[in-house]
Amino acid sequence: MEKLTDEELVHLFMTTRENKYFTNLYKRYHNKILKKCLYYAAGNYSEAEDLTHNIFIRMLEKLDTFRHEARFSTWLMSITVNYCLDHSRLKRKLIVTFQDLYPMADYIGNGDTDLTDFINYRLQRAINRLEEMERTLLVQKYQEGQSIRLLATQYALSESAVKMRLKRAKERLRYSYQEAA
Repeated sequence: MEKLTDEELVHLFMTTRENKYFTNLYKRYHNKILKKCLYYAAGNYSEAEDLTHNIFIRMLEKLDTFRHEARFSTWLMSITVNYCLDHSRLKRKLIVTFQDLYPMADYIGNGDTDLTDFINYRLQRAINRLEEMERTLLVQKYQEGQSIRLLATQYALSESAVKMRLKRAKERLRYSYQEAA
């Protein structure tokens, strides 16, 4: 069973409705989805577990719409991101810290926590001024290391459109950061 591809598991589940195929997909993707949900839930593990559970329910509801045009993992991550975005829109909070975007932030000011706190505060204000899609693209590209191609597939955009949106988001972030002083 472990040698079967995701797409083969989906096909087998859709034709037989045997839980063992779904369980295998669940085991393969639970931790990846939970990790992504932890980000959107601002580290709240209980909330991330709820989101993960709901995403698997949504996956089951939409499994018949999977068209094999992209990999199953891409399709599932698209459902995950969209579900989490919808959830965060309802909550109206998407928290990103300076350390999330720039791992070297701990070394700024030789551990001067006042300086780091000030930079975090300014950056958080700047990030909060961005559109939600801009924040999400920046995090997915620079924190999670997703490729331009994957982002283009997830959002049904051309690669050049993703690059342009990232460029504009970085410019807005830079401008907003300077204004947040």
